[in-house]
Amino acid sequence: MSDDSAPKPPPLPTSRRRIDAASAAPPPVVTPDYGGQMSVRPKPPAPSAEDTTQPATTASRQGRASKSVFAAYGGRMSQAVMAVRLPPVIETALKLYAVERGMQTPRVIDEAIYEYLKNNGRLPEPPAT
Repeated sequence: MSDDSAPKPPPLPTSRRRIDAASAAPPPVVTPDYGGQMSVRPKPPAPSAEDTTQPATTASRQGRASKSVFAAYGGRMSQAVMAVRLPPVIETALKLYAVERGMQTPRVIDEAIYEYLKNNGRLPEPPAT
């Protein structure tokens, strides 16, 4: 039933010596020829021990957190994720918009929901503090 003229694959290495011999030759690497040398960007200097960037990053995180359109309404009641199923084209458009604005996609969705509720008169007054 089998065709004897078909080439047989090489046998798998079974002993440690065969495994070492099979892995001894490095595989060939083929790279495209771009016609010239590619420039390499220098690495940025490593931060020194005297560099105090930590308070600045904490302040920027707090600034970002206060940008939430729902900040006046308090924190979220639960950490459960609300799944929003969107067509791939709409999801891609939201992601591109978020990148252009330098924000995360859930924040764009929060802003869209806020604007929708505000424009339709359905946004409740923030609770008194």
